[in-house]
Amino acid sequence: MDEFFRFDDEYVRRLREGDPATEEHFYRYFRDLLTMKLRRRVPIHVVADLVQETFARVVARLKRDELREGGGKFGPFVNATCENVLREYYRRKKHDENPPDPGPEPQEHPSQEDDLLREERRKAVRAVLDNLPKRDAEILRALFLEEKTKDEICAGFKVDRGYLRVLIHRAKEKFRPLFKL
Repeated sequence: MDEFFRFDDEYVRRLREGDPATEEHFYRYFRDLLTMKLRRRVPIHVVADLVQETFARVVARLKRDELREGGGKFGPFVNATCENVLREYYRRKKHDENPPDPGPEPQEHPSQEDDLLREERRKAVRAVLDNLPKRDAEILRALFLEEKTKDEICAGFKVDRGYLRVLIHRAKEKFRPLFKL
């Protein structure tokens, strides 16, 4: 990567017109910069896609003559385009993680087999909880069986939310290998 490059109107014109040498320089110059910027903010498997999307948008915007400040502002123009791509990624990700509520599940009458399996699972969970250290069992009971809020559990165990998260994680790690169903 070039240490520092001064972009000018002529460079932008050549890039807009599809000059191969200018395009190669553009991709080489910004690829590492954008990759470093994005690696701190998104999962590594997404970085290359966002870099490519940024490149595609920059070139498309140049062809529509959307760079108003001239070549001297080309670096900030690329950076702003990358920020827009990143914001759109976050919005899509948030939307994908929070799909609209499909409404209530259709009510099915559980079969006797389902009831037996549910009861067998309850017994297995209770047996595992009985074999865990007392504090771990109490935390898991409060959280999953009694459905207490994390604030209530924090107050009961006299811990803050950050440490409660650690305690829950440790209790689950002890629970998992013992629970076989």
